Amino acid sequence: MAAATPLEPGTEDFSWHVASRWQEFEGETRANALRILSVVAFYIVELVSYRGLNLGFLQIPSPQEITPELHRSVTLIVGGWVFLALGVHFSLHHRILPAYLKYVVSALDISLLSVILMLGTGPKSPMVAGYFVLIGLAAQRFSLPLIRATTVGCMAGYLAVCGHVLWAKKLEYQVPRYHELLVLAALALVGIAIGQVIRRVRRFAEDFHERVNASNRFPSTPAPIADRSAQK
Repeated sequence: MAAATPLEPGTEDFSWHVASRWQEFEGETRANALRILSVVAFYIVELVSYRGLNLGFLQIPSPQEITPELHRSVTLIVGGWVFLALGVHFSLHHRILPAYLKYVVSALDISLLSVILMLGTGPKSPMVAGYFVLIGLAAQRFSLPLIRATTVGCMAGYLAVCGHVLWAKKLEYQVPRYHELLVLAALALVGIAIGQVIRRVRRFAEDFHERVNASNRFPSTPAPIADRSAQK
């Protein structure tokens, strides 16, 4: 008899493929909700920084780097980001989930974040932390290739931001070389760690499946019921 192909129904790879596709669908829904939450949270911080805040016990002065032109540009990009999230929501609502969708959306996330950083203070901006958020969003889809692609994309985006500082001659926003290396190493390590978690999840699922099948093949013998009437 011919050997079963990896994605033939009944094989473990096929079962994992089906389960992972369902997890990708649910994960894309969660990732899209977190995307909207993250964008809104970052924009609120940017808006508060632009306007300034003085509550007595909490004071956030408006930095000189956030100019009206920068604020308008960030607002337009955030608006485009929200439209992207709405497009993903529309696609998921109609059960449209092509395999390439998650890669396209992740690439757009990285591009939009990198553009905002280039318009602002570059690698000195605290919004560099957004790259780590994007790797976390990739983990919601339970896809190792996506995690690898997103990690590499975030590292490339950060390098592009650092290079833009030199190209645009914004040397006041340049960070030390060891700072850049630490961020790149942290991005790589976070991607590797999340990838290992996904591998462990798959191994856990396979081990659980094997144990369930083994228990079904060899059911435990129920304990005999004592005849209490005979004892009386």
